[in-house]
Amino acid sequence: MSPWLQSLTIDLPMIAASASLSSIVVFLLTLAFTQKGERSNILVLIVGLAVLGAVSGVAGGSSRVGVVGDVIPAALGLVGGVSAYLFGVDRSKGLVASVCAAAFALSLGLGYAAGAGSRTETEDKQARLDFCEKLLADAKVWADDRAFCRVVTVFGEECSWLLADGFSRVPEVGVTKEEKFKHAFGAFHAGLTERARTLTGCTLPVPVAATAARGQTN
Repeated sequence: MSPWLQSLTIDLPMIAASASLSSIVVFLLTLAFTQKGERSNILVLIVGLAVLGAVSGVAGGSSRVGVVGDVIPAALGLVGGVSAYLFGVDRSKGLVASVCAAAFALSLGLGYAAGAGSRTETEDKQARLDFCEKLLADAKVWADDRAFCRVVTVFGEECSWLLADGFSRVPEVGVTKEEKFKHAFGAFHAGLTERARTLTGCTLPVPVAATAARGQTN
């Protein structure tokens, strides 16, 4: 799976969930204040602004660059422009303007929270990978038998999984991500195990099947 398609499969569910939830909540609230003939038009406005808010929120939340200072003024400008237009066309459309603002604000908040949560998970995984790379590349660890045994006993399996997962994400023609992960995980863990076997009293835990399968779900 290509990187952009993989990103799409992550972002689209968040956008759809944020837009759908905010649209449903806001539309249900409008049922008590609108006439039946107006509801279809209002629903179109709600869904449109909810999708826009969700896309903006997910993009802003998942970005590593601080965009709150740019998103909020843009959102307020959009809501203000829509409200001014509706009031200019028909002063009785004040309720519609409020509903649109609510849909946009709610979807923006939900999307931003979802995007920020996804970014945090990705950054946490990257931080653990950086830690493993630094730890296993430390010459002092490899030079000290006791230190090496302690490191691989505690972090060997987790670091093998993280390194294999990162390696498996590099596209290669004719090889699936799952196949690359299994091969890389076995190679990384076997390398650590081979060194550990040369040390007295140092053994690595056998990786469980669930650990090797994690690469297929991440």
